[in-house]
Amino acid sequence: MVMPVQAFVKRQKVALDDDQIDRISSLPDELLAHILSFLPTKDAVKTVLIRRFGNLWTSIHNLDFDECLYHKCNGVFYYEDRRVNEERLINLIRHLLILHERSDIHRFCLKLQLNQLKLANEIDTWIRFAMRKKVKVLDLDFKACGYAYDSPGGYHKLPNVVLTSDILTELKLAYCRVEPGEHIRLRSLKNLSLEDVLISDKTMIEIIYGSPALESLFLYRYYGFHKLDFSSCVEPREHIQFPSLKSLSLKDMLISDKTMIELISGCPTLESLFLFECYGFHRLDFTSLNLKNVVIELNWKDSSRLEVSCPYMTSLNIIGIERTDLYNVSPVVDAALEFDDAYFNCARGEYREVKLRFEQLHDCLFLYGCYGFHKLDFSSCVEPQEHIQFRSLKSLSLKDMLISDKTMIELISGCPALESLFLFECYGFHRLDFTSLNLKNVVIELNWKDSSRLEVSCPYVTSLNITGIERTDLYNVSSVVDAALEFDNYYFNCDRGEYREVKLLFEQLHDAVTLFTRSVLVFTIWELTKSSCPSMNWRCLVLKTMLTEWHFPGIASLLRNSPNLEMLDIHIMPGTNPFYHRDDQWLMHYEIDGENFWDLQQSTFHCLVSHLKTVRIHNFKIESCAVKLVHFLLRNACVLEKLVIETKWELYPYKEKLLCLPRASPQAVILFCEKCYS
Repeated sequence: MVMPVQAFVKRQKVALDDDQIDRISSLPDELLAHILSFLPTKDAVKTVLIRRFGNLWTSIHNLDFDECLYHKCNGVFYYEDRRVNEERLINLIRHLLILHERSDIHRFCLKLQLNQLKLANEIDTWIRFAMRKKVKVLDLDFKACGYAYDSPGGYHKLPNVVLTSDILTELKLAYCRVEPGEHIRLRSLKNLSLEDVLISDKTMIEIIYGSPALESLFLYRYYGFHKLDFSSCVEPREHIQFPSLKSLSLKDMLISDKTMIELISGCPTLESLFLFECYGFHRLDFTSLNLKNVVIELNWKDSSRLEVSCPYMTSLNIIGIERTDLYNVSPVVDAALEFDDAYFNCARGEYREVKLRFEQLHDCLFLYGCYGFHKLDFSSCVEPQEHIQFRSLKSLSLKDMLISDKTMIELISGCPALESLFLFECYGFHRLDFTSLNLKNVVIELNWKDSSRLEVSCPYVTSLNITGIERTDLYNVSSVVDAALEFDNYYFNCDRGEYREVKLLFEQLHDAVTLFTRSVLVFTIWELTKSSCPSMNWRCLVLKTMLTEWHFPGIASLLRNSPNLEMLDIHIMPGTNPFYHRDDQWLMHYEIDGENFWDLQQSTFHCLVSHLKTVRIHNFKIESCAVKLVHFLLRNACVLEKLVIETKWELYPYKEKLLCLPRASPQAVILFCEKCYS
């Protein structure tokens, strides 16, 4: 049935009216305060400037005071700036705690470098405030991103009230002194993290006994409690017990074999164990049915070997595998093995020992190629088998490995169930022939020190990611629906001959549904030299590129030759000079009118007329090239539904100018989101 024009117009008007309704303001105060609680506290306070929010910030349930939010944590900043930022944070804390009206809080986080001992008493009042508010998660870090003083005075003494809470469920302490003046009672505590804490053996044991519900324990570097030896501390019990502990993390601890046995046997519900740079023990015998995940990072100052028996383990991660003897590992389905360059000397004897690890873990494998174990050649190592076999292996990652063509063939044929293959900076092979029906995802990052070419045949692969595409010849790629192509700027000199070869690669992948590429300049060359460009069937295009006038022709070519494009995702990279080599300079003989480029485009962009619905632009800045591109897309994308712009918070005042740009699509909306920093 055809909808009458009047009804369609009315429905469109209702939809537009709905978009203009301020739905946030209609939410109840309690829900708005809950939402504000997930903002950084300093930002939640700023909402006082918004009429609807008013003083709702005084009712937030998460209080997060982090000194690092006021500067870049690069370890280098001026003393004067640090003092100013510190005073800003302290003033914020003082005012907020006075005005806070909520009767209880969920989380209280204080991250502040303790360089003013005169603040100690005031900090205690802040902590007591949190305890009076029945806080459940308490995070106290008096190191922040700086350095605490080496003397005991540089560590804040924890108030006794923290250690007698029946409500606290999570406690994280860094650079604190724990000297309880009364009996410790933490009946609800489930997660405990202690980092660089001054604490005695006796106090540590009291905390453990006083926390019957403890599920997760993280211990890292102590002063006064460096040797983990419960047997000499516990009275009158013979062994320490963690009846509810599910996760245990230990770092930089001296632990004897006897203590390790008692520790593991005393954790009957333990599921995950993390041992980082711990030493003193020589055998780990994991007999618990519950323990499934173990991570061991060996960093000993001697050549001691470690025996590991894990008959029920499913996930095993070991750094320093060359000094490890494995037993009963048949249940392991996820293994990560890494070599310690400081100890692994690549000797034949060590190869024979390492070979056994691979044979034991034939069903799962991750290899990180170190400078020691640098050559992967199973055929010369494995006896009595003729070929290496990983019968159940689904994912294989190799990095910085020398692998011959013969070995690569044996390796791939020996992994019949392989689904994902990752080759990072591996070399020595010149052909990859993926004939397995199961292998669907392949990532190849070439970084050779020669100009060797690689032939890749992948008739059944659906996702293909290649860095160094200019030195790759592709065959049988009709099944690929998700392709990521990237050039190696060190080798790709931007000459005409290379562009002709690369053009063939793009033509082969013209049916891919999604294409990720940094190669916009390739399409610029085709446009400037009036080279024919095949019509692509890409539906989603992801570009990671600088945005200069030299990139305009490439973007225009991509849009013009992708008639079915539905989504355009652009990640704007920093920089204004796209030319890396002297060989690039021939491009500059062409003139590009960057000021009027988009206005001069006369040919039809079919994707803009009938298909392009979503555009995302990341790292957007108010710069000429970016604004001109946005203007062009809004003015010509007739069916556009959504333009998402990721930018910095400081640029939000300029959004009104962008919102006023004319749009070809009546249903197009412009959304802004703050740039996320990792």
